[in-house]
Amino acid sequence: MVPTVVDDAEDLYRSIRANGDEFSYQDGKLIFSSSAFDDRYMKPSVDRSSMRTDPADTRAKPTDGVTKVVTADVRKSCNIPIIKNGAPVGEYAADAVHRPIESDPALADNLAHCQVECNPLIESGSRFKKLKAALATLANRHGFVVKPT
Repeated sequence: MVPTVVDDAEDLYRSIRANGDEFSYQDGKLIFSSSAFDDRYMKPSVDRSSMRTDPADTRAKPTDGVTKVVTADVRKSCNIPIIKNGAPVGEYAADAVHRPIESDPALADNLAHCQVECNPLIESGSRFKKLKAALATLANRHGFVVKPT
């Protein structure tokens, strides 16, 4: 499958582990932690709602929950400063990049697969923490679209 451009209005689904530190309740309010967007390659995976019509199919495990962020919000709100010699010199541009998974020996096929990526590429753990925090803030607006069990 050829990757396509992700529309600004499209929802992006993220699987949230049921028994981890990815969410908590504070004073009765659901709060996602930045660890909900952990990724060893610093490119958190999400699924496109236009291709994954049932958000429950995004779950990594049947007991997991699913949250969402909106593509336009990712593009507008994940403003991570680029720091050189202690001074800001620009910002990383975050985007949802369609990266369908097909015929990968280690991963199940997932034509809806996207990654939240930055330009230039984030290579610093501290910058990635800021991206994860921004994504968690966006997810907090929507809560769970599929509750964990």
